[in-house]
Formats: sequence, structure tokens, C-alpha cells
Amino acid sequence: MIASRKHYDQTRRAIRIACDALLFRANPALDRSKPEDRFVLKSALNEMVWKYSEATPYKGGKYLGCAWWSEKAMAVYRKDKTSFSSKVILEHVFPRSAAIKQLMMAPDVAEVRGILDSLETCVILQCEHTDIPTPKDWESRKDWWERYRHVTCVPGPNVHEES
Repeated sequence: MIASRKHYDQTRRAIRIACDALLFRANPALDRSKPEDRFVLKSALNEMVWKYSEATPYKGGKYLGCAWWSEKAMAVYRKDKTSFSSKVILEHVFPRSAAIKQLMMAPDVAEVRGILDSLETCVILQCEHTDIPTPKDWESRKDWWERYRHVTCVPGPNVHEES
């Protein structure tokens, strides 16, 4: 759980530095065309994308600190604040697989930061997750929220509070 705005900033900064080292400064460089190097890159980037997107400036960690919640997830939380987490998931609006693919193709650190900063999550019910389409056209996608047109999202429970 990210405890403060300072910790949030430090976490995200550390992940950007790690991505830079992995993608651009490794010596010898990992060859993105070799299957074994691609495997290592994808695995490491997957963890970095998770941690970067879980970092939140709001109190409460990955769920309660998430900026966006579906109305149905929020209703479950309001009804049962102690066991809601077994009914919800943290959904990556910009899918991790698309982010990892873009990070693997990023030409420089500025592009990496842009990709990481575009990561957005929302808390939804597990049953809502099955209804979210997974588009195949990753590269042409402009508005990832379009996948959630059937889910009304509202600010999370701790968004209004200062960290």
C-alpha cells in the first residue's frame, strides 16, 4: 500500500528508472528479437506495470485508493466494507498486455514514461469483468474507456481525501 504522496512519487520514479535500465541500459543489451530475452523482458515489465498501476496518491491501497469504481462495486463496498475485496477486481483500463507490447517497442525513456503514465485502473465487480470486451486492435485504440461503456464508473471512496 502506498502510504503517502511522497511514497507514491518515489515508487513510480523507481519503476521508471528500472524500466530505463532494463530496456536501454542493460549491458549486454537484451535482444528483443530472441525468445528467451523477450520472455525475461515481458516478465519483468509485467511486474513493473502492475506495481506502477497499483501506486495511488489516495489512501487505501490498490482498491480503496483507486480513482475509479463501477457503481455496482461501490454499492457492494458501501454494503459490506469488510469483505468487499473478495467480490471486486482491479481492472487495467489500458490492458497490461497492450502496455507491455508498447513498452517493448518504446524507442526511449520519454516514450516509456508516457506509456506508464497512461496506465489507468478501475475497481469493478468480478461479474462485470466478464462483460468487458478485449479488442484485438491494440495499436489503433485511442480511448480505452470505450470498453467500459456498459459500466458506469464513479470516483473511488478515498478520492476526495488528501493523501
